[in-house]
Amino acid sequence: MNRWRMSALLVCVLVGAGLLAAAAVGANGNANAHAVCPSPPSGYAHCHALVVTDSNGNPSVTALPSGYGPAQFHGAYSLPTTAANNQTIAIVDAYNDPTAKADLDTFDSTFGLPAFPTCGGSVTTSCFQKVNQNGNASPLPRKNAGWALEISLDVQVAHEICQDCKILLVEARSNSFSNLAAAVNTAANLGASVISNSYGGSDTSPMSAYNHQGIAIVASSGDGGYGVESPASFATVVAVGGTTLSLGANDSYGGETVWSGAGSGCSMCSAS
Repeated sequence: MNRWRMSALLVCVLVGAGLLAAAAVGANGNANAHAVCPSPPSGYAHCHALVVTDSNGNPSVTALPSGYGPAQFHGAYSLPTTAANNQTIAIVDAYNDPTAKADLDTFDSTFGLPAFPTCGGSVTTSCFQKVNQNGNASPLPRKNAGWALEISLDVQVAHEICQDCKILLVEARSNSFSNLAAAVNTAANLGASVISNSYGGSDTSPMSAYNHQGIAIVASSGDGGYGVESPASFATVVAVGGTTLSLGANDSYGGETVWSGAGSGCSMCSAS
């Protein structure tokens, strides 16, 4: 039960793409946010990351981080600093983010988190590992700028929530559902405790890749308002919509409101 609760909370943060953007928008009334991945054709998924831009439509890159960080999330949700046992959080996304580990290192140093090693040799837990959809270190997919932003966001937030969990990044060859499904199966085969999917596409029939007993598989419900998306629409997946978190004194929980644009609706698939 604790694993499922942790996964649902994790995706509230991960799907997160939008949650950090929302925090920054709230801090800057003149800021705007836009999606980094275009709408996909049938059979393909798009990432759900949002990027905050300033009033001129340019990325706000000069200011210090204004969104919530590790202290705020751990305080608000009373999260432990260590996991109850060795856990692996798998991040499944499409294409390659060549700077995922470097971006994570910058994130950790910015927020005062301990250095996080790359897996290898005697280091097998509490470390970062990146593989392709077949579970191999190479060859990795080609880079895609939009998905790369999603990947870095997902990795960083997963790490800040569970700082001693192993982070396993599985990069699908493309954003087709067939390749993403292969990546999910690989994550399960490599021992993931939780598999996070911050992407979605048109509502489709359930896929067996998103059904692994004992593994929490979670997915973003999307940011498009009414109208469901897969894989969040699958009965074997924990679908989580975005929320805006309010803080009380000393980073305590002050309340939460659901986004009006969070994906919702009736799936064409049976809920049985």
